[in-house]
Amino acid sequence: MPPGLRGEAGPDNDTIMNRWRELIGEIPENATLKIRTQKTRGDDGERDTDPLELELRGPASETKEVVAKQISDLLRSYNGIAQAWAHQRRPQNEVALTLKPRAAELGVTQQILARQVRRAFYGEEAQRILRGHDEYRVMVRLPKTQRESFHTLQQLKIRTPAGTYIND
Repeated sequence: MPPGLRGEAGPDNDTIMNRWRELIGEIPENATLKIRTQKTRGDDGERDTDPLELELRGPASETKEVVAKQISDLLRSYNGIAQAWAHQRRPQNEVALTLKPRAAELGVTQQILARQVRRAFYGEEAQRILRGHDEYRVMVRLPKTQRESFHTLQQLKIRTPAGTYIND
């Protein structure tokens, strides 16, 4: 039942989360467990199903895989649950960039650093071209081979507000 319609007919999300914690314990390694409900409608416009989606987030680890499997096994054990599965997404690496004291002295802020790194790797829209009903964005960024290399990030020169470039 959707959260807004549960009322006295069923538990709210906090109750469900507390019950999950009782069953599986605290979630390891600063991972989070999110619960989402979604009302769906059949072709006839009537309420067809009421899916419940659980999402376990956090660093990739064997412990998280075990917890995800335990959750899907537990769900499968209940009558009325049509499908339950654990899907592991490919881990995504993250790089944290911080300013050195000299960069701050030169006027470089975290925002300047982030903007220039984003432009280099994701790109910046230079122009939009309209062809018929289609619109194309022209992006300026580093070539793909350079964007795939950590070495490029290490060698990237950052422009200071004064117009000079620094890279370490």
